[in-house]
Amino acid sequence: RVAGGVGLMLLPLLGAADASPETKARAVDLGVAIQLTNILRDVGGDAVDLNRVYLPLEDLRATGAQLDDVLVGRLTPEYVQTVELQVARARELYASARLAVPDLPKSSRLVVYAIIELLEAIVDELEKRGGDSLTRKLKPSTPAVL
Repeated sequence: RVAGGVGLMLLPLLGAADASPETKARAVDLGVAIQLTNILRDVGGDAVDLNRVYLPLEDLRATGAQLDDVLVGRLTPEYVQTVELQVARARELYASARLAVPDLPKSSRLVVYAIIELLEAIVDELEKRGGDSLTRKLKPSTPAVL
């Protein structure tokens, strides 16, 4: 809920304070996608350095991933399955958010597209690494940033 609130808080900044309920719902999706991407990006450091795991425990359990493995930075097939679930969610949320962009003021559209593209580049990098967000921090590639 907090993550979705971030998306809603962006609307007035983008000149869309009076957005339709559908656009607001898609803004919530963007906020959740951003938070999920940040969680995926930081999993290794959060787990190993801070002893914290923000991945949904029910997803870890569903895939058979062990919390202790995550906390020590051990990459397992079960952990990769958990990451794949989160990646699929993030992709769905970004796709939903993208549908709202045409409803935003023209002056804000490029900004939102850039946010989505930059953060999806982190998800792309995670997929290229085979779901490994434990051994090194993720960041978008230079071409994605440019």
